[in-house]
Amino acid sequence: MAEELNPFKTKRARLPRVFCILVLACAALTLTGCAAGNAEYFNADSPADFWAGLWHGFILLFSFIISLFTDTVKVYEAVNVGWAYDLGFLLGVSIFWRGNCEIIRKKRWKKEDKVAD
Repeated sequence: MAEELNPFKTKRARLPRVFCILVLACAALTLTGCAAGNAEYFNADSPADFWAGLWHGFILLFSFIISLFTDTVKVYEAVNVGWAYDLGFLLGVSIFWRGNCEIIRKKRWKKEDKVAD
C-alpha cells in the first residue's frame, strides 16, 4: 500500500528510459563524427579501406540523416581503395540492417502470438 502512495514511482519508472535516450543520442552524435566525406581523414594519400567501409556501413542511417542537413557529411566515401571499401560497406550495411530487421520481426511475432491467444 505504501508503494501506491509513492508520488515518485512514475518518475523512477521514466528515469531509465530517459537515461537510455540520452545515451543513444550521445552515441549517435559521437558515431557521426567519423562519417564519410571528411577530407581530413581520407584523401588521395590515404584512401578509405575495408575497415572504414565497414564502419561507414554501420553508421549509414546516422550519416544519411546528418547529410540531409549539411554538405560536409556524405553517405559514401568517394576517396576509397576500391572493391575492399565496397565490400566493407556492404557488409556493414547488411550486418546492421539484418540485426534491426530481426529485432522488429521478433517483436511482430510476439504481438501476433498474443493476439492469437
